[in-house]
Amino acid sequence: MDSGLRISDSSSPYHKFLPGLMESKKVLLVEDDTMSSQYYKKMLSSRGYIVYPPARSGPEAIEVAKEVKPDLIIMDINIQGEFDGVETAKRILSEFNIPIIYASGSSENETIERAKSTAAAYLLKPFTKRDLFITIDVAFAKSEMEQKLRKNEARLSTILGSIANGVLATNSDGQVEYVNDTAEFITGLLSENATGKTLKELLDLRDPQKNTPLEFFYEQVDSLKHAITIQDACLINAGGESRRVSLHISPIRTSAQNINGLVCVIFDITDQVEIDTQLNTLGLALESISDGVIILEIEETTSSAKIVYANEGFLRSFKTNLQTTLHEPIDSLFGAETSHSFKKNIQRALTDQGSFSAEGILYDAEAQPVTIDFQISPVRDPHDKVSKLVAILRDITHLRQLEDNIRQSQKIEAVGRLASGIAHDFNNLLSVINSYSDLLMSRFDDTDPIYNQLHQIFSAGRKGSDLVSKLMAFSRKEDSRIQGMDLFHVLDEIEGILARVVREDIDLVIERKLQTAPIRADRTSVEQALINLVVNARDAISGVGSIKITLDEFTASGKTLGVIKNPGHYFKISISDTGRGIEEEHISQIFDPFFTTKDIGKGTGLGLSLVYGLMQRCEGAVDVTSTIDAGTTFHLFFPAVPLTPDEVENHEISGRITDDELPIADGQKILIVEDDPVFSDCISSLLRIHGFDVISAANGQEVIDEYQDVLPEVRLLFSDVVMPKMSGVDLAWEVRKANPQVKILFMTGYDDEVEEKYSLPEGSSVLQKPVPLKTVIERVHDALAQQAR
Repeated sequence: MDSGLRISDSSSPYHKFLPGLMESKKVLLVEDDTMSSQYYKKMLSSRGYIVYPPARSGPEAIEVAKEVKPDLIIMDINIQGEFDGVETAKRILSEFNIPIIYASGSSENETIERAKSTAAAYLLKPFTKRDLFITIDVAFAKSEMEQKLRKNEARLSTILGSIANGVLATNSDGQVEYVNDTAEFITGLLSENATGKTLKELLDLRDPQKNTPLEFFYEQVDSLKHAITIQDACLINAGGESRRVSLHISPIRTSAQNINGLVCVIFDITDQVEIDTQLNTLGLALESISDGVIILEIEETTSSAKIVYANEGFLRSFKTNLQTTLHEPIDSLFGAETSHSFKKNIQRALTDQGSFSAEGILYDAEAQPVTIDFQISPVRDPHDKVSKLVAILRDITHLRQLEDNIRQSQKIEAVGRLASGIAHDFNNLLSVINSYSDLLMSRFDDTDPIYNQLHQIFSAGRKGSDLVSKLMAFSRKEDSRIQGMDLFHVLDEIEGILARVVREDIDLVIERKLQTAPIRADRTSVEQALINLVVNARDAISGVGSIKITLDEFTASGKTLGVIKNPGHYFKISISDTGRGIEEEHISQIFDPFFTTKDIGKGTGLGLSLVYGLMQRCEGAVDVTSTIDAGTTFHLFFPAVPLTPDEVENHEISGRITDDELPIADGQKILIVEDDPVFSDCISSLLRIHGFDVISAANGQEVIDEYQDVLPEVRLLFSDVVMPKMSGVDLAWEVRKANPQVKILFMTGYDDEVEEKYSLPEGSSVLQKPVPLKTVIERVHDALAQQAR
């Protein structure tokens, strides 16, 4: 129990002992028997010890020990209070390293065993003065040795803890009793959690390649007699993290024969393995890249450079091998077309040790020119001295060919933007011309001279429509009519047309080397391209001659790509003629829009541009070869695609129906919305002739403002798409609100991407201007009939 005594108080019986007496050994007595404490004090004082008044209980002893920090405590085991001397000693030793001598009249084994863990010595009452001093000397000597041992252990622990490698030590039973900080990090276990385990329990070692337990370690560690080293292993720590390690395990010998445990040193090589892996990966990548990489070693005496390393990309591009290339001077790559500035830059890199990049022509082992993009940089050693150069060579021969094709595509795209801009107004004009001439022809017999004049007007309008369609092909980024087809069948169906196109003195031969050639493309464009090329071939032949069309296959890869962008399997149609040929200076221009070698009035200059555009859209290519007075051959390359029979569209053309086949309109109400009054009047007149009740408006806002009352009676809304104030599509949604059953038919002079650009109401369809009046009537009747179902 607490006596209430405080050493820091001036009234404390211990206060007078504190100042000036630190030179001598201080002894604290813990004894509740007054006579015993006086006897101990007398003996101790005779030898010069400073003896404090005795503490009579455990709590009091603890309090005094905290205040005076004695050099020695002599303690009775059986003292007053809530805990005895052994428990008191444990609490004192948990904070201070003070030797404690137990004085007890009991010699029971149980008492002595309890005292062993805390006692520096043990005195059995009664004892003599000589016994006391001998015991005190032994206690101080033992304490001093323990302090030295602890210092040595602390120093050793500090040294082992500060090294970068993990260290674990086991006792003779194989249980881990020491773990340094690095080993804690590597294993993922704190020292207190690792202590007591065996190395087999603590270290989960696996084969780095197979991820299986490292049997070599687990089989030998228990009976290890000699040091072993594991160069590379995968260690799975307590957190499941994998680290790469090497280990050195040695027995701890107390003599030549006795082994008192093991010491295991763990080297964490995770970072080194990662670096080695990266270097290996970089080496493999260097060998696998398509660019050429060479290393040049500079000869100090001549300032020239020889090739000391070349990767596979270089050997492939320059058609050589490593044995032939090594130690060859860089000059061996020069040739007639290698520019002077290019050579000068290489010499500057050698002499001035600078970096540069350039484009130029070098020569391969077969003396063929190779256009390359060349980058060269110095390689410096640890002393910052340049002794080597590294050069990266990219073969851009094919790239330059592709750039020519891209420039061609850009020209066509520019024309496409122009075509898209004028298409709407031009189509409206053609619609008026075609519609009125068509309408007037229906009023005359085909034997009437006026009918023939009207027919000439109609024919001219149709030719204008065809020209607009050709122009519109340039503005389509994606052809919405792409379909599956077989080139074999296309040639079959168009053969009759081609035969009528050529003259009688020209022999037309179609050779099919394949029985099937499935592709995806716009069928109409393919047929038009073949007709254009045959017409051009016919016009190139001034007299008797021949045109040959060949269907074959072609595989593009590597250097055989040419104008083809992507390697793969292609079907090739070749059109060859025996005409006059094309001048070399014209070859690069023949696919330009509006470029033609024909006389004025005999060609628009759009035919070959359309062919080029078609091949670009279907991801194919077109190439041409020509010899003056020997003829020209065009090659069309179509990417081969696998098609099922259902994917190949049936291209049979249905016949036109006659007026007698059209149903009677019976006064059905139609609302026409068109901002061109002439065209609106023409369509309105046509529909009224066929029995429809027609209401017309100039724009959508006019419909909203003036025709709200009649909208529920309207059976069909026939509207232009692009109009001022409100688009036809927005109008259609508004009309649907007033009349959910109304059928909607759109017409537009823009390209056929309307359905992609606008969100059309369900059930609506689109007519492309200019459109024949017969088609208008058919589509109107179809729309109304569909609505009635």
